[in-house]
Amino acid sequence: MPKIQFLLQTDRQRVIDDSVETFVLEGERQGFLREEHNIDPASKRFNVDAAPDKYSAQVEIEGFKDLRHRFQVKTTTPPGDVPIQLQHRCKVLPEFDQLETVQKQLLASSESGARGAAIWQRISENKAATFFQITHALLQTSISGQRMLAHCIESVRKMGGVEIEDTVIGDDTKTRTATGWRLHVVIKEPDRARIETILTTGSLFIREGFVHSTHKKFGFTKSFRQTGPLPRLQIVLDDSNTFADVDLDVELHRSSPHDIFKDFAKRYPEVGNIFQY
Repeated sequence: MPKIQFLLQTDRQRVIDDSVETFVLEGERQGFLREEHNIDPASKRFNVDAAPDKYSAQVEIEGFKDLRHRFQVKTTTPPGDVPIQLQHRCKVLPEFDQLETVQKQLLASSESGARGAAIWQRISENKAATFFQITHALLQTSISGQRMLAHCIESVRKMGGVEIEDTVIGDDTKTRTATGWRLHVVIKEPDRARIETILTTGSLFIREGFVHSTHKKFGFTKSFRQTGPLPRLQIVLDDSNTFADVDLDVELHRSSPHDIFKDFAKRYPEVGNIFQY
């Protein structure tokens, strides 16, 4: 019986590191061989002993178009890989050279000793789209004179795709995972004492009384939401104002790039030539 291994790929040749929501493998005669949910893309559940048959594989990953892949295993089929190419919902993703200088600097800060261009090519499409949308919004949010909100950020601590994994602020032994589509960042030291005033001056942001568990589980305790048209930035600070969780969302706190893009494109039409869904 041929042993096959499904290899998940993207049409941009980028890594897939987000959880596979659904993986179903069904044979015309064999019936269901796999029906998995929320599994790692490198899981051994993608390795299958497949008897000769006609098969249909269904793969669903948040941020990608749902895929149904049909193939046949014959008695002469040798063991090997079965590539499954997924298409991301982002039709046009910026090249590294199309990022603004501050975006390149923040990208480089996310990984010690690595060049921004190398990081940009290596991260998943979900993380790249999330990073671009959030940092562009930060660069377009003026706080005083020629200074933008992005200039208050020293570095990117963690970058989220479908999920984000990070340690708890103040306790680097506890690793947690939460819904992604966000950045965890470090605030520049000179801005920490006045970041709350920066955010609320001129009603740029409003202080919220409620902090969602998505933020609290990492130690972020003070939530500020941008006013004005959708999508809106949400900045959630830790107690010391050293770290922040930053996302960009629309109604019902939806923050995935494909959920907010329609409003994002209206608010920031200048990105139209380099970023499209």
